[in-house]
Amino acid sequence: MAALSVSMAICDAQPRTYTVTDLGTLGGPTSHGLAINNSGQVTGFSATDGGSRAFVYNAGQGMTPVGDPAFMTSGRGINNRGQVALNSVSSSDVLTNHGSVFTPPNQATALQFPGGVMSTANAINNAGQLTGLAQTIVDGRQVNHAYLYTPGTGMVDLDPLSSLISIGFGINNFGQVTGSRYDAANQQATAFVSAPGRGLTFFTADNGASTIAQAINDFGQVAGYFQTGLNLHAFVYTSGSAAVDIGAGRPGDSRALSINNLGQVVGFTTSSFGEPSAFLYSEGTGIVDLNTHIPPNSGWRLTSADAINDQGQITGAGIINGQTHAFVLTPADVPIYTGPSRFVPVTPCRVVDTRLTGPAIGGGSARRFPLISGGCNLPFEATAFSLNVTVVPHEPLGYMTIWPSGGTRPFVSTLNSTDGRIKANAAIVPSSPGGAVDVFASNTTDVVLDVNGYFLPVVGGENYSFYPVTPCRVADTRLGAGSIGGPALNAGESRTFSLTSPFCNIPATAKAYSVNFTVVPSGPLGYLTAWPSGSPRPFVSTLNAPTGAITANAAIVPAGANAAVDVFATNATDLILDVNGYFAPPSGTQAMSFYSLQPCRVTDTRLQGGALNGGQQREFAIRSGGCGAPASAAAYSLNATVVPRGSLSFLTLWPFGQFLPRASTLNAFDGAITSNAAIVPAGANGSIFAYATATTDLILDMNGYFAP
Repeated sequence: MAALSVSMAICDAQPRTYTVTDLGTLGGPTSHGLAINNSGQVTGFSATDGGSRAFVYNAGQGMTPVGDPAFMTSGRGINNRGQVALNSVSSSDVLTNHGSVFTPPNQATALQFPGGVMSTANAINNAGQLTGLAQTIVDGRQVNHAYLYTPGTGMVDLDPLSSLISIGFGINNFGQVTGSRYDAANQQATAFVSAPGRGLTFFTADNGASTIAQAINDFGQVAGYFQTGLNLHAFVYTSGSAAVDIGAGRPGDSRALSINNLGQVVGFTTSSFGEPSAFLYSEGTGIVDLNTHIPPNSGWRLTSADAINDQGQITGAGIINGQTHAFVLTPADVPIYTGPSRFVPVTPCRVVDTRLTGPAIGGGSARRFPLISGGCNLPFEATAFSLNVTVVPHEPLGYMTIWPSGGTRPFVSTLNSTDGRIKANAAIVPSSPGGAVDVFASNTTDVVLDVNGYFLPVVGGENYSFYPVTPCRVADTRLGAGSIGGPALNAGESRTFSLTSPFCNIPATAKAYSVNFTVVPSGPLGYLTAWPSGSPRPFVSTLNAPTGAITANAAIVPAGANAAVDVFATNATDLILDVNGYFAPPSGTQAMSFYSLQPCRVTDTRLQGGALNGGQQREFAIRSGGCGAPASAAAYSLNATVVPRGSLSFLTLWPFGQFLPRASTLNAFDGAITSNAAIVPAGANGSIFAYATATTDLILDMNGYFAP
């Protein structure tokens, strides 16, 4: 049995050093960033020679003014499509405010109820829905209520029966709105969360204290602040739980203004003397002053952090050279090697098993695993690891994420086990200096890591290039008896499969294969293992199907004797093998190297585009997903996750512009949230196709790509 690594507990989302970017102004002395999307675009307002204008900031391009120059404007929100929640105030009548949605390059759509007097636009989601305040006249009286605006539908009053003022301040990508209702007579504010079709749910942070809700993430967590004594305290609230006072024990005030999907919160605190400072809050680390996490000689004094995106970038305002300017903070993550790398296969080897070394990873925490000291002879120079990740949950597991050690936890997932079953998934994980990876689990679980290879910089030696092929079926034991067909694997027996195939363009020179294994068990299947033919069966697993469900998992398997692989199953099962590429000595223009990326979410149809309909295919433009894949990318290293509406026979990913292949990427017959890694060749325009047999949402995360 392979030696096991020693793991180290780490603090998830530990504050890091940030680089500071001065966004400048539109000509006046001041500017303020109020919102930032996942591409790093910022909106806010800037003083000009003639007043104040909203802006959109793009890295490398600077500030661009938006909105009608005849009005004082400010951008309050920006979605991942670059649409801005825009407020416009007449310079001659400051009580006249109009909210609108600005769509690049120059289209503005006004937001107003029929007969309405004024409106504000405070936040926008990726579907283009907005919230804010709308003022109308009802039965001769003025009404000021929170609203939800949906493109094509218009504005809906979220608080129609109330005579009090209500304002929507935040909206998530599921259309939930958060904000507050105000009782001016009693000087009391009560926070609310809306849910489509369910009205408003009201809450206070502490025994009826006046509470202002400012932002809501896609998990329904709300950030804001409440009155306690003479001070204001920041809070985080989750439905069904008591609000957490994250400002407790601090002198002065604290206000939470934004929360991202990692649960990170930003805002500002004031000292006992009233001096403001921007802060970042993460569970486990508490509130930290962001001024202590920027270079000491930067010249900045950060006074307010107003928004944070899912990449951990922060915008707000600070003082530089005596003036207040908008800024962007970008986490200075531990660097990963992003140059070309080639693959070195190893006989599958177990490097981590917390069931043996203990303890399990506690729910909501992360742990560091140094792989190069795990007994599998992995070199310090490795730029990325090819792993099989298995979870053995102690309870339902929302998700697990693995990423390069020392970096900020990315907003991606590696696998899910919402019913608590044992599950496995392949992952190519970039290595950070020190050769370790970090693992986060939303709920308590044991973790098993098996390694089947690693990548090294392209500097000769026994390392191999990747040659992508359109997904192709090389074996299916459900077919008639033969070398690529039946019979099924018997319980406790091994079988040899030759993966070289002229039909799939797999040559005899292949040194390792990128394979998707699918089992169709006769009943519960403890585990299946694949390894180089002719070698002793290693103490590792490739996939598990403890419920007997049809299950798929990807793996890079070294070629053994006669270029074949051996497969063992603990229980009787049929087996399907689909190949999407192979590794071989570099030769010619088709040889590809691997380029690591920080793990990044490319698309999520729950947030944009809507679910895939059963029996239809859809194009996904990977290059425009904001994760850094260049035009030269010939194949993508992806993690595909489906969230089916019911039973899903299979989902297939393949190059855009080609016919649907006779291969599958994953299966979810039981309707469970299911993930699988996939190396998918790029098609026309760098896009890929996805086909699903039944309606499902699809999430694609990327950790690298293959290119010349």
